[in-house]
Amino acid sequence: MKYCGFCQRFNVGQPVYCRYCRHTFGVRICSHCHEVSPPEAQACGHCGSAELSETSSGKTSRWLALLGFLPKVLFFILVIGIIRNIEILLSLFVIFGFFYLGYLCMPSAIRGIIKRILNGLWIAISGKGNRR
Repeated sequence: MKYCGFCQRFNVGQPVYCRYCRHTFGVRICSHCHEVSPPEAQACGHCGSAELSETSSGKTSRWLALLGFLPKVLFFILVIGIIRNIEILLSLFVIFGFFYLGYLCMPSAIRGIIKRILNGLWIAISGKGNRR
């Protein structure tokens, strides 16, 4: 699975292009001769054309990085649940799992709204943050 930093969506498998915005992952492809060039190339090395595909930055947002951390937190909750009160903590594990899956499957417009809300909460709670 690949994440497109341009349109902020996941792509199943190992595609060369993002199936939503058609940006390429880690390479630039010439529109004339279809040769593959490195992402920093300004012109095609084969035909010299400057018409190369746009690349996805591949950078993940802060919230996506937190979602990558979420399975570790859920595993910790599960371990504590085995030691302590498994019924309460196992239900928390299931609830967080559904939130995680729901976030990954929702449309990008709703994810954008959630990101703005969480960013506002982060700024309100911590007193710092980056406004866009």
